[in-house]
Amino acid sequence: MDLRTDPSIVRELVAGAIAGTVATVAMSTLMLTAQRAGLLGEQPPRKLSDAVLDAVADGRADERTRRIGTSIVHLGIGATAAAVHQAGRHLAGRPRPAAIWGGGFGAVFWALNYGFVAPAVGIMPPPDRDRPGRAPVMLAANVVWGAVSAVVGDRLARILARSGS
Repeated sequence: MDLRTDPSIVRELVAGAIAGTVATVAMSTLMLTAQRAGLLGEQPPRKLSDAVLDAVADGRADERTRRIGTSIVHLGIGATAAAVHQAGRHLAGRPRPAAIWGGGFGAVFWALNYGFVAPAVGIMPPPDRDRPGRAPVMLAANVVWGAVSAVVGDRLARILARSGS
């Protein structure tokens, strides 16, 4: 199988990206609720977006630009990671149940990003040194994201396969 020309891989990547976008909206609902309850503080996607904007705009980005940047960062990460996960599950024979595999992927994605990547680049402290409440909220949000993206991705992939896309 040549992954560069296999239409099923392209279909899975597209389904995963769409599903990841939907799942990121679901995840954001949980995060906004937790933020309003005082559990989250500044959201991690905002911290990442602010760091990028401060580096490229020398700290001069206005609030509207920062909000748009946060949305782009969050949706982009969610869509990209879900696309890769969807294609990987396809290549592995689409293990079931999708929600369990997706939730597990979301937990691993959280552990890698919040345990290693974000602290390494100075965006966030490691979970054990972060503000109380943020780590469990973000873990739960990532599990929700993973489960939703896998279930929706599988459904979309089946629809696209039937339509010949």
